Amino acid sequence: MSGRTPEEVLAVFGRDLRRYRPPRRRRWRRVFALVALVLAAGGATAAATGSIWAPSPRVSARAFPAGAPVPDAASRPVYVASGPGWRLSASTCRFGRRATAAVFLAVAHGGAGWRCNALSRAVASGVVPPPTLFAPPRSPGRFLLFGAAPGATTRIQALLRDARTGNTRLRGFPVRPAGDAAFTVYVARLAGDAELLTVIGLDARGRPTMRCDQETCR
Repeated sequence: MSGRTPEEVLAVFGRDLRRYRPPRRRRWRRVFALVALVLAAGGATAAATGSIWAPSPRVSARAFPAGAPVPDAASRPVYVASGPGWRLSASTCRFGRRATAAVFLAVAHGGAGWRCNALSRAVASGVVPPPTLFAPPRSPGRFLLFGAAPGATTRIQALLRDARTGNTRLRGFPVRPAGDAAFTVYVARLAGDAELLTVIGLDARGRPTMRCDQETCR
């Protein structure tokens, strides 16, 4: 341990994040810019203490969606999954009788995802926000695909296209439990210059639970 206070750790991580400028990507890769965030230090502090509670991601004024609806209720973010170099948190957002899930993936030098009060009207009206294809800082050529799905979902199928060859391939992976039984979450590592075309959720009988395009999941 360095002996630095949490405030000093936050200041160092905040400075590093302000210096970082992600490369321009196609639309799927820029989804995380809608909720551009600075929370690496908070995530690192929570991880060090072993807390299940995740810090609420902050959204810059430039990235905040115009006319974002105010949720009637939003649960406190909870860590629901983790892997080498990343932690995924989730919270439930309620708009009237409807509910959706907001997920955020934190890495050592940044993060990406969604926040309940920073969803566009189109996203808030979907079953869950669209998946995010995120290129972690300092990990060239590697991506993390993550998102939420309705609770009945047992596996995810993602249609990907190689940006260099134009070839498409179907990638399948399982889901993980979330803090709310109404939702599940998923995280997959991708290598190469991949573009995300479509994501479909399937239940145990192979029936679709959601279909996601670049704007919403229905």
